[in-house]
Amino acid sequence: MAKKAIIPVFIPHAGCPHDCVFCNQRSISGHAAPPDPEEVVRTVETALLKTGPGAELAFYGGSFTAIPATDQERYLLSARPFILDGRLGGIRVSTRPDAV
Repeated sequence: MAKKAIIPVFIPHAGCPHDCVFCNQRSISGHAAPPDPEEVVRTVETALLKTGPGAELAFYGGSFTAIPATDQERYLLSARPFILDGRLGGIRVSTRPDAV
């Protein structure tokens, strides 16, 4: 089975209650703050030019299920058109076990 392409979007430390010494997402990702949903759309559009349809959008570097529900919804709504028309094959998120 072929691996799916992953389109990473970093939301550094969003939803995380601590800045753990072993997990400096701002340094790792090179982003100081989470992107706005419009930036997510631009990232997906650009990445799909290289990956083609079927890639998965991945929200990394934070705890997605611990961010406010309104922010989760804004991010997911930014991906919705790509899911509906088949250009994205799925969405994955990083989260803390205690935030599930």
